Amino acid sequence: LLSKCFIGSFNGEQLENGFPVIFIGSLTLSLVLGYFLNKRICVKEKIASASMLIIFYLSFSVSTLNLIWHGFDYPVCFPYRNAFIVNFFLITLAYKCFVHLEGIRLKHYITIIGIWSLLGGVIWWKNYGYLSEKKIILTLFFVFLGCLCLYIYTLKSKKAFLLLEMLIVYSELLINGW
Repeated sequence: LLSKCFIGSFNGEQLENGFPVIFIGSLTLSLVLGYFLNKRICVKEKIASASMLIIFYLSFSVSTLNLIWHGFDYPVCFPYRNAFIVNFFLITLAYKCFVHLEGIRLKHYITIIGIWSLLGGVIWWKNYGYLSEKKIILTLFFVFLGCLCLYIYTLKSKKAFLLLEMLIVYSELLINGW
């Protein structure tokens, strides 16, 4: 499932039997990781959010739960129509982290890049047919750029770095859709 978070992971052949479409960009997912590392967000909220993510994961993994999401009717063609709810929830968590960005320190950004790198290594090792080494490295490059910009954003001029961050996000989304 996490392999679908990398650039170029969309595969039209997998729509009927594959993983859900959860690509929302590496910056957003990096901020979701930052959400759980952020000192400014209370532990109860993090536990509730983690619980929801586990429920969503189980809904994608257990066919009975997926059937419940589809109103007890077997889905035709696209088995994970509820993936947009997960995307929205992840974007909401990323926004909460961004609002409290001052709670993220350099060590947290290094941790986020490390988690992404570890995930990239595992995905490369598993050798998914739809992900090449180049796509994995490109995603990790965008993670590094995004985290660097967010870190500098907390230290320096905010407007200039927001524009740069926006350019990075648009570039990643454009490359993913190519």
